[in-house]
Amino acid sequence: MNQISNEKDLIKLATKDKDAFAKLYEIYANRIHTYLRSRLNGDELLADDITSITFEKALKNLKSFKWQGVSFSAWLYKIANNSLIDYYRKQNSHKTTQLVHDNYSDKSENIEESAAKYDTDFRIKSVLSSLSENEREIIILKFYEGYTNKSIAEKIGLSETNIGTIIHRTMIKLRDLILSKGDIYM
Repeated sequence: MNQISNEKDLIKLATKDKDAFAKLYEIYANRIHTYLRSRLNGDELLADDITSITFEKALKNLKSFKWQGVSFSAWLYKIANNSLIDYYRKQNSHKTTQLVHDNYSDKSENIEESAAKYDTDFRIKSVLSSLSENEREIIILKFYEGYTNKSIAEKIGLSETNIGTIIHRTMIKLRDLILSKGDIYM
């Protein structure tokens, strides 16, 4: 409870003094950057850019933030997600990013291993792209970033039970999608 009241005080101060916003940036910048980097297939520079855009928007709109059952971090993640969507719209491709081929050029691997990794990654991205944005975001937070259902609930602004239900239903949906493709995805 103390952390929340301190955060509330910090947010209130940051609405009047932009230098106080630097403390909020310190607290959340790495988390937002990690989230964006995972959504951008590890593209560090693009994650830096969109993280910067996210915090610019947050600073500009900080006075509009209200404590109404949604945490400040959930509000920031929503801004980050919207900034990411804006980026994809500008690129005319908001579904998935291109695969970074450099990830598969490790000289210690043979060509078959590299091709298998590329193929597996491509197939996973293909199946994930068939999910809704909300389902995909929750699956990425859970299985790629290792967040708990509780922390995902706080970030997205849903109940922990709701997150568990969405994960369960989405996993069934993924299984059915994979099985419907036959051994292509096995």
